[in-house]
Amino acid sequence: MWTSFLTERFCQRAAWAAKQGIDAYRLYDREHKDFSLTIDWYNGAALLWFYPVQDGQRLDPDGPAQVTAQVGQALALGPDHLFIKQRFVQGSAQYQKSDPRGVIKVVAEQGLQFEVNVSDYVDTGLFLDHRLTRARVRELSKGKRVLNLFAYTGSFSCYARQGGAVETVTVDLSRPYCEWVARNFLLNGFKPDEQHRIQQDDVLTFLKFAAKKPQRYDLIICDPPTFSRGGHKRGKPFSLRRDYPHLIASCLTLLAPQGRLLFSTNAQPFKLEQSKLPTGAYVQDFTQDSIPEDFKPGVPHRCYWITKS
Repeated sequence: MWTSFLTERFCQRAAWAAKQGIDAYRLYDREHKDFSLTIDWYNGAALLWFYPVQDGQRLDPDGPAQVTAQVGQALALGPDHLFIKQRFVQGSAQYQKSDPRGVIKVVAEQGLQFEVNVSDYVDTGLFLDHRLTRARVRELSKGKRVLNLFAYTGSFSCYARQGGAVETVTVDLSRPYCEWVARNFLLNGFKPDEQHRIQQDDVLTFLKFAAKKPQRYDLIICDPPTFSRGGHKRGKPFSLRRDYPHLIASCLTLLAPQGRLLFSTNAQPFKLEQSKLPTGAYVQDFTQDSIPEDFKPGVPHRCYWITKS
């Protein structure tokens, strides 16, 4: 029975997560062909992502309501702790509200805490598949100046600050996300100040003007969306596949000597072409080392370290 499998999986993964110091993780990802959904656990709440019908197959054998009831039974959760979401084609409707209940939880991750919204949007505020990448940023941040672009809710900035970064600049176009960054800072005992700025800005505009200033960064994190209209409604929208060479080149301009750019994307499929980058750029693909145990054997994202000679 699928419910028995799910109960056993939950017991195993909960024990594993306790040892990792986390209480938000992936529990199930389409491993049974008849149940085409993903389940993530967020500190007492289960998020069920149902996928669009493809190739004439039904979404699931019994319908979302029936499957959700089975998940509740397997995990001993009532309806108030089960949240149904729909996975969209990338860039289509992922930021629209889906369930405006405003259910906020705080989750623990490797010595830090983060606010997540488990109800309202497709994305909760914390990308679980980047857990190891965030830990690596913490290891590299001591004494460093760190720039976090397309920062979303600032989890990378929190890791950098905990790791001892002397300066962080956290940039995102969205005012609600910038406010969310500030709340995540406060959750972890940090405050925005002159050395740790939160800046609401279009990233491409920020990069353009920052290149004219003397400030350079030892570590830059750039995890752009697949598609964005950016801050200029009349301008050409940002397309990752078309514009990533220009974006990376702009980031490299701001790197200090011996600095590193962490470039990541969840675009599927994606191939970074070295020939399209500036002369002297060196790329190291560390995707496989960045995928947490609960997301294997899949490849939820691509990660690259990029330096310049």
